Amino acid sequence: MKKPPLEFVEVAIQIASERFSASITGGGFEWISGIYEAYESDGSPADLNRWIVDRFAREFRCVNARPNWLNNEIPWPFMDGRPMLFVGELNGGISERESSGEMFFLFAGYFEEEAGLRRETKVITQTDSASLL
Repeated sequence: MKKPPLEFVEVAIQIASERFSASITGGGFEWISGIYEAYESDGSPADLNRWIVDRFAREFRCVNARPNWLNNEIPWPFMDGRPMLFVGELNGGISERESSGEMFFLFAGYFEEEAGLRRETKVITQTDSASLL
């Protein structure tokens, strides 16, 4: 795989974070290299930002809204080298009105295999340290 230029990676990191509440780090070198190869095979469009936004809209999928992370850590999980589907988030408090400062973020991956469809789920837990003080 061809190594993407640093400018491409920097733009991808910024767009993932700011527009999609996502991180590209979970996919590793192979994933971002594959994204860059797709960019090149599309003729390396002049509007890099627009191309990445359009591509990431298909990559970082959500059932409804994007994650509302509690802190700057954006641990979007990947499965088999692809971003998982964001299903939703739950307050870790005892009731809807009482927050524990903890949130659970649910992701799912659905992938075809010889034996059929395989599903995997992951839960990311974040704690708002300010609410624990």
